Amino acid sequence: MMKQTRKTVFFAVLLSIALFALGFFTFDNFIFLVLPKAEGVSYVVTDLDRELWTALSFSLAIGLMPILVLVTWVLAPIVRGNKKCASIMIVLIGMVLAVFVRKQMLSSYFTGVSKNFSLTPDKIDIGYLIDQTNFEYYMFLGGCMGCLISYFLLREKRIQ
Repeated sequence: MMKQTRKTVFFAVLLSIALFALGFFTFDNFIFLVLPKAEGVSYVVTDLDRELWTALSFSLAIGLMPILVLVTWVLAPIVRGNKKCASIMIVLIGMVLAVFVRKQMLSSYFTGVSKNFSLTPDKIDIGYLIDQTNFEYYMFLGGCMGCLISYFLLREKRIQ
């Protein structure tokens, strides 16, 4: 197994802490940026504890990625700089793709629901809980899938 330098490990931990804090403080902006817009659907927060848990989950999903990438580099091993950059890009693409897929899933769901309610003569607004959008879980799974893809595509051949 390749031994990572203390500097690399320190940088990964520091980056994880910074991304955790950034994710926690920018969660509201992120969630309203990616939520699909649908007629008759409004997003609601009913419990501050649930919103806090969702923000913490989002922060953990972002904050754990540098550590997971580092673990991938060690287990694969991925040692060359260009392959390390490629693995980071694969993980980021996986995260973005997963969020996009979740947004499309919600958009499709809300389109179907709003069509059903458009048949009624009264205008009905649907309240959807923000913590049920689960973007943070999809983003984390997308990052994990990116790590797995990086592991299989970019690993160095071991000489025995």
